[in-house]
Amino acid sequence: LCTLRWYASSFLVILGAAALGLGEQAQDKVKVDDTPGSITLTNANLSATFSKKSGELTSLKALGKGELLGNGGRGYYDMTAGGKWYLGGAAFKIVRADDDLAEIAFIKELKGFTLELHYVLRKRENGVHFFAIHRYAKGVSGPAPGESRYVLRVDPKKFTYAYTSEKK
Repeated sequence: LCTLRWYASSFLVILGAAALGLGEQAQDKVKVDDTPGSITLTNANLSATFSKKSGELTSLKALGKGELLGNGGRGYYDMTAGGKWYLGGAAFKIVRADDDLAEIAFIKELKGFTLELHYVLRKRENGVHFFAIHRYAKGVSGPAPGESRYVLRVDPKKFTYAYTSEKK
């Protein structure tokens, strides 16, 4: 079994949250609200809701500041590897849920290749962390990711400026 982990930084919400005036708040517990169609992770600073059907981030609220994904926004993972890979139809599980941290995963397997996308929310933080794991069964070498990315489409009325740097 071969496992590749693709670690990514926290959502840009950590940077955006500072611009919205959020700081560390009370040490509230991390909460998990598991419904038939969605899962919501909440701490003292934000809540993030994910669709169990698509694996997409459907709501991201900075508590006290409102919805950050308004006007059609969403967050999703995709990968190019001989075609597009999305998480629609993936299995869902709660990996860990305690007072300090919640971790959920969307898992999709096809022909010996397994893609896992994990989301982690910790107490007192202003963003959601994520990472992907690619696993190959013995004797399976593909698909080989050409590009693997997380797309966060935020509300353009709240986020009017963007910055990127290849040096960081």
